[in-house]
Amino acid sequence: MKKLYNDLALKERNRRTYNRKSRVKNLPILKAGDRVWITNMSCYGRVQTVAEAPRSYMLVTKKGFLCRNRRQLIKSMRRNR
Repeated sequence: MKKLYNDLALKERNRRTYNRKSRVKNLPILKAGDRVWITNMSCYGRVQTVAEAPRSYMLVTKKGFLCRNRRQLIKSMRRNR
């Protein structure tokens, strides 16, 4: 039992250290209709729905429909049109 506790404590300490050094942060959840900047395409899009994959969104752009991870999206401060 002591080894299991030590393994869990070590795992938690490694997680905290990695998150601190890598400047990990939780990104806010986007809602349908939010306007976003798509960093890897350098264009704007609009969130249509949340995709089945974790932290992924279906987007509508001038080029069509896309599925992107939350990490690649920046919520736009421009007014929704």
